[in-house]
This record gives sequence, C-alpha cells and structure tokens, in this order.
Amino acid sequence: TIDTMEALVVILDAEGRIVRFNEACRRVTGYESAEVIGEHVAEALIPEDERSKIQATMRAHRSGQQQSSFECHWLSKSGERRLIEWSNTMITDNHGGMQYLLGTGIDITERRQLEQQILAVSEEERRRIGQDLHDILASHLAGTAMMAKSLRQQLSRGREVTEDDLGVIVEHIQKASQQARALSHSLMPARFEGHSLGEALHQLASNKQELMGFPHTVEIGADLPKLDETAAMHLYRIAYEAINNAAKHAAPGHVWLRLYCTDETVVLEVRDDGVGIPPEVDPVDGLGLHMMHHRADVMGAMLHVAPVEGGKGTVVRCEAPLEAATAS
Repeated sequence: TIDTMEALVVILDAEGRIVRFNEACRRVTGYESAEVIGEHVAEALIPEDERSKIQATMRAHRSGQQQSSFECHWLSKSGERRLIEWSNTMITDNHGGMQYLLGTGIDITERRQLEQQILAVSEEERRRIGQDLHDILASHLAGTAMMAKSLRQQLSRGREVTEDDLGVIVEHIQKASQQARALSHSLMPARFEGHSLGEALHQLASNKQELMGFPHTVEIGADLPKLDETAAMHLYRIAYEAINNAAKHAAPGHVWLRLYCTDETVVLEVRDDGVGIPPEVDPVDGLGLHMMHHRADVMGAMLHVAPVEGGKGTVVRCEAPLEAATAS
C-alpha cells in the first residue's frame, strides 16, 4: 500500500483537494490524514508565496498539459518549510479528462541545503586561493621585479652587474616557481592513481608548510592497505580542510598528520598545537567542518573534532570502516 512506501504519496482530485495522504506525508508534515483529507492542497500545505504556482499546475493538468515533475515547498504543522521534488501522474476518467492527480515526492530539503553549502565552500576556496596568489606569489614576484629593475638601472649607468647579483634574482624566481607549484596543488584535486594516500598527504603537508610557514609532521602506518580511490579522496579532503581550519582559526606552531589502521578501521588524525576550540562549540558549525562531516558520512565513518586532551590545540579524527575503505 502507499502507506508503506518511503516516498511521499498524495492523491488529489481534479480541483486539487486531497483524497489520499500516506504515512511518509504525515512524517514530513506532522499532519494526520484526517486533518487534511478534503482540503485543497494549496491552502493546507503550500506556503502562500507558492500557491499560484500550484494552482497553475492544476489548471495545466486539467487542460491536458501534463507537468511530469516540479519542485515546491510544503509547510509542516510546526511551520517548517520542506522542499519536495514531485513526479506527477494524471489519472483520467472515461472521457480522457483528469479525475485524479497522483503525486510521488522526495524530500530534498537537506540535499538542496548541502548543494548550496558546497557552492559556498567552492566560492570560499576560490577566494582563499585568490588571496594566496595576491599575498604570497604576487608580492614575491613584485619584489623580484623591483630587484630586476634596479639591476637594469645600474647597467644603464655603466655599473658592472656581478654573478651574485644575478644569482639573487634566480633564487627569487625559483622561489616563485615553488610557490606557484604549491598553489596549483590547491587548485587541482589529488589523484591517487599510481601513488598512495600516504604520499599525497606528504605532498599536501609539504605544500602547506611552504605556503603557511608552520611545520607539518606526517606519520603513515607501515601496514596500511591499498585504499579505495573514493575513500582516499574523502580522507585527503578531510585532512586538507582540517589543516586550513587550523591555519585560519588556531594560529598553530605545528601540525601533525597520522594515517594508520586498526583491526577494523582506517584512522586519519590531524592535530595542531594552536589555541584550540571551546568545548561548547558545535562541531558542525562552519562550512569546512560541515563538509568534513559530510565526507565522513558518505564513507560510513565517524568524525570527531575536539580539544587535545591534556594539552593545547585541536584534534580531528576520522575512523572509516576498513572493509568499506579498502580497494577490492
């Protein structure tokens, strides 16, 4: 029956009045069937600013212009707006006119919120890389250009330029090249074809140390198995976000990365010796932390973010099931 289905199922008559209302609809809205049966769906469940869209949809169906899918909000009994993605099927009478409209829906509220958060994270990442390009690489190149300009002026005045003078310019250009390479790794996601997550973490630490200035220590367990590429990518991005959060909020003097396995789990730890986080802070606050939790959830992993016990700083610990994380 429709009451055992996970999807929301609602049946409307030709005027838009609710005829059937399944258990999934009740869970999402908080309304019992008896409270809404016979009510027009637009007046009973649709926010006022979207009612005209629903009424237009019903008119289109009655005129034979089927709209197979669309999105709209339902307003729960408590006043919460839930975004529902609907797939509609028209049930006709003997004359081909609409008798009922069968709507099957999926609550996509959290999915849409996550999509928006991902966009916000992407925009923040672009802003951060742009800031790094300006503060680190552009300023370094500007200084190098000034040195080269000074040498050119000296040459124009007849002063001899020595090998040491040119060597300084070469050193600055090489430094700029290293900075550009480190920043490019921030732009390009890591790939694990042909190398391990451990090697990628070593490279990540090297790049971040060069860009951010504080040292990183990486410890990789000797018995670590070959990981599934998707799981490795999620663990890599968790480490990436944890280091960036530390740099942004904690003012650390050192960051430690550990990757090892137990009998049942693959464990990634990122620890810093910075100012730490207050115990009362919600660990899912902030886009970076939210994305770390999301990536852990996708793997079926547990993520813990907490102050370092008996010391200063913060530790991010992700424990992924060994069977799910390893390559088949």
